[in-house]
Amino acid sequence: MKRILFTLVFIAPITFSYAQKLSKSERQLVNDLKNSIQFLADDKLEGRRAGTHGEMIAA
Repeated sequence: MKRILFTLVFIAPITFSYAQKLSKSERQLVNDLKNSIQFLADDKLEGRRAGTHGEMIAA
């Protein structure tokens, strides 16, 4: 039990601290994708069904 607790408290945070950092262009790409998804998921597009006003806005 002590070994598991030690692993969770000390080793796990160290392991996760080596996560890869995003470059400026990668952060911009992520932000652009988030914005696109938020726009397409907006209720203003009315579901984007074919032939509707929402589809025309999305296109």
